[in-house]
Amino acid sequence: MCKLLRSIAFAHNAAFDKKWFGKGNLPSLDKHWICSLDDINWSFKKNIKSKPSVTDLALGFNIPVWNLHRALSDCYYISEVFKKIDNLEDILLKATEPKYLYKAIVSYEDRSLAKNAGFRWNSPVQGAWTKKLSETEVTELDFKVEILN
Repeated sequence: MCKLLRSIAFAHNAAFDKKWFGKGNLPSLDKHWICSLDDINWSFKKNIKSKPSVTDLALGFNIPVWNLHRALSDCYYISEVFKKIDNLEDILLKATEPKYLYKAIVSYEDRSLAKNAGFRWNSPVQGAWTKKLSETEVTELDFKVEILN
């Protein structure tokens, strides 16, 4: 695996997990974080929704689930998912691409396009379907978007 990926920390909800490092018994981590919830585009796996839980990921890759929402079991499930991905390095490199917040330009009737692409309604922008995307991911959408930041 390339040098870049050796200097990365992984979490399923990195925004939650990384705030604990450098406090109490956990060491500070001077690493780039990849969030398997927000940074990895799971669209290559058709039976997984765009914002999957750890359980969704495990089951989507036929990994037995026996313990829900426990830190150590979640780490195990993610590591087992990663073992089953043939082009893992490419997916993780794509996950490190800069992402920007975009607003979906869709009508009320076409809102399912945004929802199915993993956009969230009212979060973080009220009254809009938004999602952080890389420039590459923007080109793969079936609808127009507008950059917000």
